[in-house]
Amino acid sequence: MSDATLCFARMIFDGFLDLYPNIKLIASQGGVTLPYLVGRFDKGHEVELPSIRKIKVPPSAYLKRIW
Repeated sequence: MSDATLCFARMIFDGFLDLYPNIKLIASQGGVTLPYLVGRFDKGHEVELPSIRKIKVPPSAYLKRIW
C-alpha cells in the first residue's frame, strides 16, 4: 500500500497532473493513506522553496481529481 501512496505523491509533487489535466486516475483501496497525509502534503508545499516548487496549487487540490 505504501507503494501506491508514494506513486500518487510523486505524480502530484512532480507536476504530472499539471501536464495531463484531463487524465483519470483511480486510487485503489480508498486512496491508501493519501487522505490521512493530505495535511502534511499541504504543509510541505507551504514551506518548500518557491524556486524548486513544481506545482502551483496545494496538493489537496490535486487529491480532488483522484477517484
